[in-house]
Amino acid sequence: MNEIKCPHCGKVFSVDETSYDAIAKQVRDHLFETEVQNRIDLNQKDNELKTKKQLDDLKDAFNIQIEELNKKNNDLIMQLKTVESDNNLKINEQLQQQERKYQQQINDLTSKLNGFEQEKTIALQKSEADHQKAIFAKDQEIIRLQNDNKTVADQAALKQQSLVQEYESKLKQ
Repeated sequence: MNEIKCPHCGKVFSVDETSYDAIAKQVRDHLFETEVQNRIDLNQKDNELKTKKQLDDLKDAFNIQIEELNKKNNDLIMQLKTVESDNNLKINEQLQQQERKYQQQINDLTSKLNGFEQEKTIALQKSEADHQKAIFAKDQEIIRLQNDNKTVADQAALKQQSLVQEYESKLKQ
């Protein structure tokens, strides 16, 4: 017989080994579930941070390219004004074509940036879905283990009862 002291009232209880094992298993199961949940949360946060960092790095790179293209665009506008003052229509047309080209590149980069935002959203949704799947799988495993534990406990109780009956019948003889 083991004795357990209640942490709330301080009363000491005597429990048989089976009950003691069941209480110890409940404590271990709770600690295991808590650890699993902590690791799942940590992995999810880590994935979110990595995704955010990658997206931020891409944003920075695209912003630098956009700034460079905007600077080039502004330079072309200044050249255009100089050419217009000289009334050179041919050069003016070439500069306008270049401006359109750079504007198209800016638009392309902006579109890519928006695409990465969408990919980030999809990645976060996928991460959340994976997290939910992991929780569901762990819940199913817990239910299975609880059912297995109940089956083993029931079998042990039946075995104990049959042994008691067997010894009682031997004692009666």
